[in-house]
Amino acid sequence: MTSDRNQFEGLFPEAYRNFEVEQLFADLAKSLNKDHIKASLLGKLCHYSREETAKKIGFAPGTIGRDLSDKVYPAIGELLQLEEKINWTKVDLSQLLAKYRKSFKDSLSVNIPWQQVCREVLEKQQKQRLTSYPLGSGAREMPEMYVPLELVEREEKPRVCPELDPEKWSAREQEKRTPISNQEFLEQVFQGKSLKSNGKRIAVIGEPGAGKTTLLQKIASEVKELPIWIDLADLDAEKHQSLQDYLLETWLTKWALPTIRKLCPEAAPYPRIATEELKDALIEEFEQGHVWLLLDGADEMAAKFGQPLTWITQQLRAGWITEAKVILSCRLNLWSIEGDYLPNFDVYRNVDFTDEQVEEFIEKWFAKEPDSCKKLKEERNLANQRIKNLIRNPLRLTLLCLTWKNGGEKLPDTTVGLYQRLVEGHYNWKRDKEGFVILPEKQKELNQWLGELAKDTLDSKESRFRLRKSSIESFLAKHNQDSSLRDLAIKLGWLIEIGLPSEDEKDADEPVYAFFHPTFQEYFAALNIPSWDDFLPCDHNNNNPKPVDGKKYRIFEPQWNGVFSLWLQRGDVDTNDKEKFIEALVNFNDGIDHLNFYSLKSYYLAQDGLSHFTGSKFHENFPIQDLFFEDGEEILYEEEVNYFLERTAPPRTIYDEIMNQELQYLLPQFERLGTSWEEYVSHNLIPSKETEGNKLDNDQSNLEQINDLNVLVKLLETENRWAVIQRLLKIADAQPKTVIDTLTKAIDSNRGNIYINSSIAWILGGLALGDLETVKTLIRLIQNSKDYLTQWLVAQSIQANLISEKQFIIKNEKQMRETVLQLRKLYGFSGIYTVLEYCAKKMSYPDFYDAWYEPTTTHPEAPDNIPVGKSSITQLLNFTQLPSILDSVIAKDEELNKAVKLICIDIKDEFSNPDMLAAYIYSQMVNQGCPECPQGRPTNMPLLSIYWDLDLRKLEKRVALLFYNSKNDRTLNPSFLSDIATFGGTIAIISDRPCENVRLISPNDPNLIDTVLKWLRREVLET
Repeated sequence: MTSDRNQFEGLFPEAYRNFEVEQLFADLAKSLNKDHIKASLLGKLCHYSREETAKKIGFAPGTIGRDLSDKVYPAIGELLQLEEKINWTKVDLSQLLAKYRKSFKDSLSVNIPWQQVCREVLEKQQKQRLTSYPLGSGAREMPEMYVPLELVEREEKPRVCPELDPEKWSAREQEKRTPISNQEFLEQVFQGKSLKSNGKRIAVIGEPGAGKTTLLQKIASEVKELPIWIDLADLDAEKHQSLQDYLLETWLTKWALPTIRKLCPEAAPYPRIATEELKDALIEEFEQGHVWLLLDGADEMAAKFGQPLTWITQQLRAGWITEAKVILSCRLNLWSIEGDYLPNFDVYRNVDFTDEQVEEFIEKWFAKEPDSCKKLKEERNLANQRIKNLIRNPLRLTLLCLTWKNGGEKLPDTTVGLYQRLVEGHYNWKRDKEGFVILPEKQKELNQWLGELAKDTLDSKESRFRLRKSSIESFLAKHNQDSSLRDLAIKLGWLIEIGLPSEDEKDADEPVYAFFHPTFQEYFAALNIPSWDDFLPCDHNNNNPKPVDGKKYRIFEPQWNGVFSLWLQRGDVDTNDKEKFIEALVNFNDGIDHLNFYSLKSYYLAQDGLSHFTGSKFHENFPIQDLFFEDGEEILYEEEVNYFLERTAPPRTIYDEIMNQELQYLLPQFERLGTSWEEYVSHNLIPSKETEGNKLDNDQSNLEQINDLNVLVKLLETENRWAVIQRLLKIADAQPKTVIDTLTKAIDSNRGNIYINSSIAWILGGLALGDLETVKTLIRLIQNSKDYLTQWLVAQSIQANLISEKQFIIKNEKQMRETVLQLRKLYGFSGIYTVLEYCAKKMSYPDFYDAWYEPTTTHPEAPDNIPVGKSSITQLLNFTQLPSILDSVIAKDEELNKAVKLICIDIKDEFSNPDMLAAYIYSQMVNQGCPECPQGRPTNMPLLSIYWDLDLRKLEKRVALLFYNSKNDRTLNPSFLSDIATFGGTIAIISDRPCENVRLISPNDPNLIDTVLKWLRREVLET
């Protein structure tokens, strides 16, 4: 090729549009002495691959690679005087050569038509994901029917009284309702008239299929500014992707960039990269308040994000995103648990159709089939009230209309019956319309497979409603299945491809699937629950309550609520089994001292379950459990104490509340202790308002000049205590750790000093740092204090450190477990009770129970009473909990925790195909934190060995593999042992079967945990 500039510019227009190319060539003239070398540089500036650049100039990709590594990269390094070694494959040359970039403002003289961009992106998203799923609907367009709304006001949860009618009990019955029409709602949103947020923060909640997504689409279609849609299930949980990152990295790059390049190419010079200037342009639209952010499906977010509504609230408080108007949708069950975490949102609930709207919907649906319309309306009018209520739900009514003819023009009795009709009707529709015949035996096998997949996904800590192709393949490998059922489910439309991961993820071209609607995922899961033992172990012993080893307590996990209600409606489940289940829920004893967190939840679930279980004996005689009282008295606090505590400001502002009239509710409690609140405040805790700041001694009058923390601590004993507290708080704003360290030492040296101890509690509560170390300091303080009121204040400070504006600061499971361990002996104090209650909401019952009763540790590395013996029961307990025990022990060993990443893999199933075993081991490694293989998933043991040897040894932490078998026989397949022996590296196997080149640990080792830790130290630390 020739070095004609016009030819170069024609081949690489983005480079010439954005960079001073000729100046760059001149500065690199010594090295860029051939045209193909110049072309290699231009290709990199355009973000082309080697193959794309090579194709443009007619050279081999290998030549381009050599040009870059031998000529271009060294020349740029010399030009920019880069001394450190650089991994050029990860460097963005367009950023590195920023000084050669043309002024972007000049190239953006044309304004980006953001409104058109957003409209076209929204249209693309609707075609791919947003519209109602057309399963079985043929070419029929869904009628436009928008659901009316009601403004939701939530009452505090009432106490259960003997007059309770359990069949009428539900969260919905407890709401105060202020009906508004659909049009009134839209006016409040668009005209900024909503009560709390003036239209800036709106939450739309509702039952599954109540039309939440449809309503969001309606809003998006009428927004006059810039609507940006985010399916919250698409957020990258592995990277803990923020909303800002998603908007800039996924929405702008994946969805909007092609449209921007089409409408104004000057603004988007690169086909796959959004420039910093383009990102700034989008941010500017946010900052000017032009954007409507539509966040759909908070209940479908991955578990790794923690509490979805808390996470969303935090995201909306950060940076430029705060100026956006936000419309959020989520299911009612999630809002019922976490709705208080949206303090600034106006919350609206999608309600079901009225009778008139149901009729109108049917008339629109069967506009061209008057006989069917008439028959359905007649059947509905003759149906009982339960069925009438059932089909007021927009999704259920749609499904009914879809299958009306194939269902014999008769109404089903239950939601399960409605879903069963659709499933059967869809198979028939495929047969009649497409000639796709599936025999009944195959239908049954597929339904069962879908049920197992649905259960596996709902149990996942990843996204519970989105499935990457690799996660489905891992599921197949785990169950020794081929891909035929998966392919059949996709062909039938039970699983639908909804898009791709974000471009910056590995395997970004890997398809992402979902069940065609989340309610059908729940339906298939419910069909595959053979016994209520899958929800709540049948052999749970209320007389000696503790979690049953190896079993799940799904009933306490919110994602299983829908499955629970559907299972109770199944006609093929024995009525006696359902009765036993309800009775087990009513009588469930969690065994967690007097707290009853899970016992209460179980009791409420029993009440809710009855609304889905017709004919139950409990409808006439529902037992009232006395879960709030013991020996005739409340075990924690009287109502007036709770009333005050729920309204008390955080400790930093509590002084302003002291004279509040509500405080009188506490007076009886202080009188019982032989004191009064006024006396305590005046003489023990803080000075009266008369002395505050007015009676400072001369040597203390200049507190602002005192920086010696020890001097300030001693001054806490004076009447000027309040001013000293304020001074220490001010210093702590800049030096929190220094102040905390000083106060910690002061606790030990001032045991029983009510003045200093109460003041320290006040200060630590006012800081509200939200870390467990501060909490540990407060616990020491509560143990050192002898007066009840100081202890009460310390407990409130602990709550302030862990809960901020009803948001739980401690997020991950390890921190929650540690919180329970630290606070379990102090639950009688209200603030600590509240923290433990939050933990119980977010932890599984077995995890909370284990933390509550975990023994104190005497061994520096391991708990002192982890039994490992030859009893099969003991061994099953140990090996089921082995990964969590080892995680806990390693986390407490700072040196080992920094150096090693232990992966525990349970080889409890037989794998006849070694390739499936390789896939299973790989999926376990990735799920436990190993990076994905850059060359793609290893498909056999040799490739897995290469991944282990080449890719995992580069990590900061040494990866160690521990294989074990949690089944009673403890044996491992000889072929597996033979394969794994060739791997080398830090690998151990818990087995009695001989294996060369691998560390063997006996399953009957009485010091199993210590043996594993010693092996890790020897292999990782000592070498």
